[in-house]
Amino acid sequence: MQVVYRGTNQKLLDASGFVNDLADNADFWAEIAARPRFDFSRSTGAQVAQAMRGKQTAIVLREYRPPWPRHRHTNAYTDPAYPDTLFYNSKKLWRSVPSMINTIVHEFVHLADFAATDADFGHGDQGSEGKENSAPWWIGALAERYYLAEVSAAPQIERITIDPAAIVGDE
Repeated sequence: MQVVYRGTNQKLLDASGFVNDLADNADFWAEIAARPRFDFSRSTGAQVAQAMRGKQTAIVLREYRPPWPRHRHTNAYTDPAYPDTLFYNSKKLWRSVPSMINTIVHEFVHLADFAATDADFGHGDQGSEGKENSAPWWIGALAERYYLAEVSAAPQIERITIDPAAIVGDE
């Protein structure tokens, strides 16, 4: 699982960097593999994890400007005609890094699904209701949780007090 982003949006740079780091996280893959099944699929978690890890080609993350009205509410999308490209809506760059990570991984699951000839693990139609246990939605949310856990584990500095007298010595 590798994402290449050549744009300048710092949040997308951070999100794609985290997704690339997540690819080396054995616990992440183990949690996916431990799922007995996903909604809208006959594939096991182990099969989905294998399909995702087997997608060797780097995915190019490209920003796009949505045509009116198609895709204007879409955060990102993939298309089987472009099996190594994830299109991220440039009107959605206001979203948080954790949310972007969720979306990138969600769409990566779709790209792995396109490449898997012996499996199908999408989420049916484009609606979001009732999809939280489908592979794309569940794995995207898992990636977001990993990011939030890492960020909360990092030390947080809330306030620094500087005493000017301690900095400037008496001469």
